[in-house]
Amino acid sequence: MAVDEWQLETLCNIGASEILMPIGCLSGNADSQMAMERLLALRNDFRVSSEAVLLRLARLTRYPCLVFACHKNTDRQRYQIDYAFASQSSKARLKPGHLLPRTSRAFECTA
Repeated sequence: MAVDEWQLETLCNIGASEILMPIGCLSGNADSQMAMERLLALRNDFRVSSEAVLLRLARLTRYPCLVFACHKNTDRQRYQIDYAFASQSSKARLKPGHLLPRTSRAFECTA
């Protein structure tokens, strides 16, 4: 992916959230903590990406959560934040360009 293509991808995911997952369709899901299995089921139910579901639920939930996307910075051999969206109740914040520590669980990800 080119340097700025993630921005277009993010806009597409936000658009998918608005069109394919109206707020009313997920209101009951936003009131409970989510397990990954439930998130994947919602992805299949609405036929959208995992990212689109996560972004939508982060905007709706009353629980603290943070959704972020990152890429591996090959020069530094660390993951670098592309963007992050926090729920209203979350105190956590990540800024674009932030490098995740090598001890982060993100380093366990393979895809």
